[in-house]
Amino acid sequence: MLSNRLNEVYKLIKEGMVVADIGTDHAYLPCALVTSGKCDKVYACDVAIGPLKQAIKTIETLNLTDKISLVESNGLAKVSDDVNCICICGMGYHTVEMILNNDIDKVLKYQKIIIQINKNTDLLRKWISDHNLLITDETIVYEGNKFYEIIAFSNEYHDTYSEQQIILGYILPTLMSDTYIKYLENKISKYQLINEDSQSIEIKNEIIMINNLLNKHL
Repeated sequence: MLSNRLNEVYKLIKEGMVVADIGTDHAYLPCALVTSGKCDKVYACDVAIGPLKQAIKTIETLNLTDKISLVESNGLAKVSDDVNCICICGMGYHTVEMILNNDIDKVLKYQKIIIQINKNTDLLRKWISDHNLLITDETIVYEGNKFYEIIAFSNEYHDTYSEQQIILGYILPTLMSDTYIKYLENKISKYQLINEDSQSIEIKNEIIMINNLLNKHL
């Protein structure tokens, strides 16, 4: 039922957590959490009736109506107070930023926030850095000819992250998984298609960071 991306998100959720899946769509993640016994109570949340109807079909088919609560909510606005972990997957960064900023008091109470956005993970890390929050997990998945980063953070305090940690990751460079290495090599290949005279200072700096990281790993 779960895609590679959602399966990685699933792995990052601790047993027994009360989870709210924001933008749940078909509610695949909530259903996986309760059918496996990892979580006893999960909220499937979406801003629109359409996706919630799709979620209802999945939940009813699996006879999970007693364990998964459907919530029509704009972001975190109507998320229950007993939630201690939220997941936001498949959205753009600016939508995620708006969701987090609109209910920052709630965000700062959660034990774990897991986010998978399709690009601009550097902006997400910058947001985390600006709010002095601790990145607890980072993983990267290759799916459908694309790389996807998944970032989890907690409400624990952390100093501002460095420029390299924001751009290349806080935990990923310490693990240097095969997928992450391929991701870095892919970035370099794309940047090489840009004429050097047309490369921005940011791109040139990132190329240097990536090459230094890859050379250290050799």
